[in-house]
Amino acid sequence: MGLVSDGTQLIKDVPLPPDLPHLTRIALDDSRKYGSETTFACGSLELPNPFIKSEGKIICAWMGNTFIDLLSDEDSVTIKGNFCDVDRWSSKVGIKGKLHIWSHSFPGIRQIIIFSDGFKEDNKKVVQCNNDELLGLAFRHLNRADSDDIAYLKLKLKTIPERITLVSPKIIA
Repeated sequence: MGLVSDGTQLIKDVPLPPDLPHLTRIALDDSRKYGSETTFACGSLELPNPFIKSEGKIICAWMGNTFIDLLSDEDSVTIKGNFCDVDRWSSKVGIKGKLHIWSHSFPGIRQIIIFSDGFKEDNKKVVQCNNDELLGLAFRHLNRADSDDIAYLKLKLKTIPERITLVSPKIIA
């Protein structure tokens, strides 16, 4: 089975509670017919490797209103693309809209920050705030009438040694 048929079957197999109000049951059944949809971001990070003279590379793919920021010690890059509400993955039809892909060498990458459009008004703050500030922003946005989601992921990379020295184990005879 493929992802679309698997997703459709998973949604179909979830039983609805027997005590649901009639209109709610109708709405949920209609939603099952339409399918489930999501935006997403994914990627691959190739770390710099002095042994093969690779400066490192990052590949990002996303659908929908997902923002991706890359930070190094000296610089930051906001991946700019077509962040469109209609681009998403559907459990009924698979890809709806466009899948966006971005690739670049980025030798000094230290942080990857990914967040949904729930934080779009504060995108510059989100990249630089600490955990307490982020929680405050999240609660502020969750209480807004037009807020339907907030997702946030921050990955911090440790520095990689330029050189690794291998030591032979002592052999005791």
